[in-house]
Amino acid sequence: LTVGTTIGVVEVVGLWLLNRAVHRAAINVAAQFKSDVHRQAVRLGPIDVLGGRARPETLFRQQIETVRLGLVRWWRAIPFAAVCVFALALMAILVEPWLTLVVLLGVALVWLLYSGIRRQTAERAEAWQAQADVTQDCMVEILRLTPLVNGYGLSDAPGPAFDSMLAEYRRSALKADNSRAARGPAVLLLGLMMVVFVVLVIGLSQDVTVAGTVVLTAAAIGASFPAARLHRVWRSMADANRAAGQLFAYLEREPGVGDMDTARPIASIEKEIRLQGVTLADADGTKLLDALSLSIPAGQKAAMVASEPRAAIALAGLLVRLYDPAAGQVLFDDQDIATLTLGSVRANALLVPEDGMLF
Repeated sequence: LTVGTTIGVVEVVGLWLLNRAVHRAAINVAAQFKSDVHRQAVRLGPIDVLGGRARPETLFRQQIETVRLGLVRWWRAIPFAAVCVFALALMAILVEPWLTLVVLLGVALVWLLYSGIRRQTAERAEAWQAQADVTQDCMVEILRLTPLVNGYGLSDAPGPAFDSMLAEYRRSALKADNSRAARGPAVLLLGLMMVVFVVLVIGLSQDVTVAGTVVLTAAAIGASFPAARLHRVWRSMADANRAAGQLFAYLEREPGVGDMDTARPIASIEKEIRLQGVTLADADGTKLLDALSLSIPAGQKAAMVASEPRAAIALAGLLVRLYDPAAGQVLFDDQDIATLTLGSVRANALLVPEDGMLF
């Protein structure tokens, strides 16, 4: 009793110290990321209004927190769970080496089979879900057209009938759900096959003892819990890896614009702002402006109307030189703003974003 109590107290204290150390280390990593993101935001200057990249405030609120939680899960699971699995497997090998190796080989085979089944079911579920999503988009479009169709007295909306689209959606969604649901029975079947195989091996072997079988069974049951924990942590690390990738991508960015060595200031605009054949794309390569040319006389008011909202934002960002066009020029009084100092350009142009702060 004394030995058991002592071991229990030591384990509790060890887990408490481990949790404190893990949370402290994860917080330190998160704090360092926050400091690096702030430093990078100062270095990059104005925010990227073209989209396609994570913004600093999003990195602060979401990605850094996702990385911190992922580190906590990983660091808490790896020492404790890995040591438990290794210790139990070692104990089983020392008691029943041959039978333990057979069981380990069977577990490895079951894992390989399950991985293949999971991959195939995931691919089928994804394909059926994509088809269901397309069908649902068509039904939404029919729904949007319904008031107009009724208003003009038409019999039905253009395209396929709503009932046929609904039947197709039900079929595709059901196929996707059935593909996902097939994983559970597959795991159960593989587990039963594994148990039957081990029982047959024990029954046919003359060297296996009752005590060894009991120890092996206890070790297998005990190792299943930390092994399942490791598996869950490994799967959850995908979100943390994506978040870390976005953080590092932001930290590796270079400032888009800067003053040339020969940059000169410009006074207030007296004649016009002119764009000559300006082309601009977002971070994903989608063209927002394509060979755009226009002239805005000084002292006049002009409104830009665009079917793509980001195109108007892209144009506004060019006028304050948040970025340079991929082709063409932006001219203030016939002077390319790329040859002017940023301070004087932004003294002549002010951008007020819809979600920005006025100060």
